Amino acid sequence: MNHSHLIAKNLVTNENTSIHEALVMITDNQRGAVAVVDDDFIYRGMVSDGEIRRALVHGATQFAPILKIVNINARTLRTHERGKAEALFATYPEVTLIPIIGKKNVLEDIIIRDSSRRKDQED
Repeated sequence: MNHSHLIAKNLVTNENTSIHEALVMITDNQRGAVAVVDDDFIYRGMVSDGEIRRALVHGATQFAPILKIVNINARTLRTHERGKAEALFATYPEVTLIPIIGKKNVLEDIIIRDSSRRKDQED
């Protein structure tokens, strides 16, 4: 499976990426979060800018691997549940990205809340 579109949009990063590098990606994608995967693109969780901020306040260094602060309980959908994304966005207004997880927990895609607008354009 080709995941280059997710990588190009800075929506996904490797679990060994530093906190600093993940924050740069989140700043670039303007969605407030990034999905975290291992070397085989197995989904590990999400990291938000808020989780990074809290980790830094509690003494984490910007060079620590992102895996140390990953949220393993983030909202996700399985491939066959893809149609439930809008309802999930409506129920959880803080969610900006929904990872789509396939067989063997491989990250297949990410659905973006209102993908036509970036965060800085919202009213």
